[in-house]
Amino acid sequence: DSMVLVQRARDAQLAERLHARSVPGQGAVLIAGTGHVRNDRGVPAALQRAFATHSLTVGLIEVHGQWTTMPRYAEEFDVAALPFDYVWFTPRASDEDHCAELRTQMAHKSS
Repeated sequence: DSMVLVQRARDAQLAERLHARSVPGQGAVLIAGTGHVRNDRGVPAALQRAFATHSLTVGLIEVHGQWTTMPRYAEEFDVAALPFDYVWFTPRASDEDHCAELRTQMAHKSS
């Protein structure tokens, strides 16, 4: 798929820039989405392939009320175990459409 190729190219580009800007003995930090920080195919995999560089990853994942096991969360990534060194579970974001409320308010004002 085209989008997969775009994602992989972006990961390679991020890996090159991160490596170029890392400070010897201190490293560097990349803050990116979970797709980009996956150990198995994101920026960490690109760093390993291109520069034989190890990285530490933290995946930020929303908590889902009915999911109570790590394997259940891993299913969302199509893997047996989550592809991160560490996981930081965050509260679920609201699915409320705040723009819909604003559109309704604006429609009333123009009437």
